[in-house]
Amino acid sequence: MKSLIAILFLFSTTAQAMSKSCRYEMKANSHEMTWTAFKTTDKLAVPGTFDKFEVTKLTSNSAKSIESWLKSHSFQIDVASVNTKNPPRDKTLKEKFFDLLVNSLAKMKSGIYISGKVKPGSKVKEGQFTGLLSINGVDKEVPFTYSFKENLLELNGSIDLMDFGLKKAYDSLHKACFDLHKGTDGVSKTWTQVNLSGKVQLQKICN
Repeated sequence: MKSLIAILFLFSTTAQAMSKSCRYEMKANSHEMTWTAFKTTDKLAVPGTFDKFEVTKLTSNSAKSIESWLKSHSFQIDVASVNTKNPPRDKTLKEKFFDLLVNSLAKMKSGIYISGKVKPGSKVKEGQFTGLLSINGVDKEVPFTYSFKENLLELNGSIDLMDFGLKKAYDSLHKACFDLHKGTDGVSKTWTQVNLSGKVQLQKICN
């Protein structure tokens, strides 16, 4: 009799566990994006971020895995919110670079925005995916890597400014920063490479 009760209890517990539905949700205000540009021939890093960076859910479906969460969300950035913790530099970046960009979000009536998401139809697996970034009115596929550990989702990628038709903006910034971007060799260099990094805290909810 005791054995039968134990079996029934185990069956009931297992059935309840199997009936639970779990999903991943973003912890409020836990997302951030940073970028790293480079200057001088020694390739000195110039890091920064954006104060107005939003993550939007694209579908009503539950994200039952990290992969499905990535595919069901996009991000939007107001480039006027650029922040390098250096006000004079931020002013230069805004006026000599970002103000020359074309808005990539038609739904926004004012301001200049860039956006990104996982390329529709592409696979998200083995820590890699193809992103679709919209910058300066240009849509470009960009490879990304991702990892998920201790509830932290991290994404990393790299772009070349010339791929997004940004030569005019690049030339404007390089001219404005010509002396500031000189290295020990006396050569002024502004790299077209910019690295991107995103972080977001996800929590697994089961009910």
